[in-house]
Amino acid sequence: MNLTTPLRILSKTILWALGVAAVFVLAIVAINAFDEHLSPQTAALSKAPDNPYAPEENLYIALVGFDAPEGQSVVTVGQERVAENDIAAAKFLNDPRTLAERLERSKDRKKKEFKGKADFCRPITGSCWTGVERHQPEINGLLGDNQGTVSSLSGAACAPGLF
Repeated sequence: MNLTTPLRILSKTILWALGVAAVFVLAIVAINAFDEHLSPQTAALSKAPDNPYAPEENLYIALVGFDAPEGQSVVTVGQERVAENDIAAAKFLNDPRTLAERLERSKDRKKKEFKGKADFCRPITGSCWTGVERHQPEINGLLGDNQGTVSSLSGAACAPGLF
């Protein structure tokens, strides 16, 4: 067997593969060369609508600041975190290595933790509302132990805006 025969077959195979790839690339370029301009209706849909809510009414901002420290507004903390995130995103676009630093800082942030256990509430196997009177002392104790979390929840629940 001659060595030139396998090389000739390999070179023809490579040339055919390159030719097919070139045809695909040319077809894609040709198809996209004549794109239409967007209609005004389509262009209007591509823009985000104006936010009708003030930050104090925006539920998403309140949820970002949900674990605000005692005595601080969930909205204020949420706005600060959104601003921090915007700055961090701009830094990340310039230098992706800043992500590790950002993650470490977010781990160090003091967070609220639920104190106690609500073992009497098992939503998968039954309702949390059945027998609630029987567990009233436990519920009152949990409410007292988690007053900061309850106040954050009530502060976030007052924000009517889902935008």
